[in-house]
Amino acid sequence: AILPPLTDEQRKDLTTSIKRDGVRDPLVLWDGHDILIDGHNRKAIADELGLPYKTVTVKKLANRHAAIAWICHNARARRNLSPSQLAMIGATLKDSIAISAAEREKAGTLAPKGARVGKASEEAAEVMGVSAHSVERASTVQHDGSPTLQAAVNAGKIPVTPAAVITVLPQAEQTKLAKKGKKAVAAAAAAIVHGEPPPP
Repeated sequence: AILPPLTDEQRKDLTTSIKRDGVRDPLVLWDGHDILIDGHNRKAIADELGLPYKTVTVKKLANRHAAIAWICHNARARRNLSPSQLAMIGATLKDSIAISAAEREKAGTLAPKGARVGKASEEAAEVMGVSAHSVERASTVQHDGSPTLQAAVNAGKIPVTPAAVITVLPQAEQTKLAKKGKKAVAAAAAAIVHGEPPPP
C-alpha cells in the first residue's frame, strides 16, 4: 500500500462521521482505468454500512507513476501525517519516479511538460514537503527494514531517522526493538552512531 492504514481511532471517527453525515467527499477514480485512487477507507466503510457514495474522475494522468504522484500529493494535503510518515510515502514515490525515468530513457522519450527533472529523492521530497535526506532514510527503511519496523514507521509510532540507523542490525533484532517502541529504537540508534553495541 502507498499510504499508511488508518489507526483504529481514525477509522472509528470516520465511521461515526459517515454514519452521521454520509460520504460527503466523492471517491476519486483514475479516468479511463476505473481504478480507485482516493477514498478506499470511505468506500469500505460505506459498503459495510450499505450507504451510497458519489465518484469523480481525474484526467490527464499519463501513467501509473503519474497516478502514484497524484495519490501522494493528495495524501499530504488531506491526511494528518507525521514528517516520518510523509517521508515513507515519499520513498514509495521516489521509487516510482526512478522507474518512470528509466522507462522514458529506454523508450527515448522526454519527461512530461512541466515535470521537474532531477534526483528522484529530491523530486519526491518536494511533493511530500519533507527533506530529500528524510526520503533517503525512509527508502533505507523500506528496502532494509524488517516488516515490523516498516509498519511501525508507517503508523507514526517510530521516527524514520533512528529506524534507518538500526537497519544495519539483523531483521530479527530490528523487529524486537520495534516492538519495544521508539525509546528502544532511539537508544539502539544512538549506540550504533557512537560505535557501541545496542543496549540489551
